[in-house]
Amino acid sequence: DSVGLLSASTDSVLCCIALTLGLFSISVTTKASHGTRPAGWRRFESLSGFLNGILLVFVAFVVLFESIDDFLEPADIESGRVIIVCALGSFLNALGLWVFPNDSRKEDHNLQGAYLHIWANTLSSTGLLVSVLLSDSLGWTKAEPVIALLVSICILGM
Repeated sequence: DSVGLLSASTDSVLCCIALTLGLFSISVTTKASHGTRPAGWRRFESLSGFLNGILLVFVAFVVLFESIDDFLEPADIESGRVIIVCALGSFLNALGLWVFPNDSRKEDHNLQGAYLHIWANTLSSTGLLVSVLLSDSLGWTKAEPVIALLVSICILGM
């Protein structure tokens, strides 16, 4: 019933789909050109990047609408496990951002889409972690929907 958990899990699932699409795109674009496809499959990278962008917008709107709903009726969250999962997720996503090839993604829509998905996943995990810590320490029950709303705005701004 938690909008943060919903956003983090939805974003994780869609991030896995996007990264799978990106890997598939890389394998397809390495195929050699032939008579019917003189450019090969290179345009599939742009299509993959476009589909990744659509998935990001979808995630942002799901989080946006759920945060509005949760703002009106805040949910109770069991914070112990959420803190551990979000801290681990934030760390692993930050590691993924650090390892990601910086120069190559600027020229490749596919890699840029995958990179933005990792960023969105990092924002979701970190935002949920911060909101649970604020809720536990200060008793602010509106922290989760407010931070989820900010995360969705950040994702849309990417």
